[in-house]
Amino acid sequence: FSPAELSFLSDYASTMNPVSKALNILQGEVDVCMGWLVPTITLLTVKLDRLQTSSKKEYSSGLEK
Repeated sequence: FSPAELSFLSDYASTMNPVSKALNILQGEVDVCMGWLVPTITLLTVKLDRLQTSSKKEYSSGLEK
């Protein structure tokens, strides 16, 4: 793989990690009810916003070099 492809795959994996964890929580067969939905989605939104902010900082700092 080229360095650009490895970078893309790394970013993709770090982005999909919180999504897959949220899906695992919501797809649980035991002790999962509607009370889990809103907190799980809210936490997922917060984590994705943090990832977006950190990736913007990372890419903008790369442009300054």
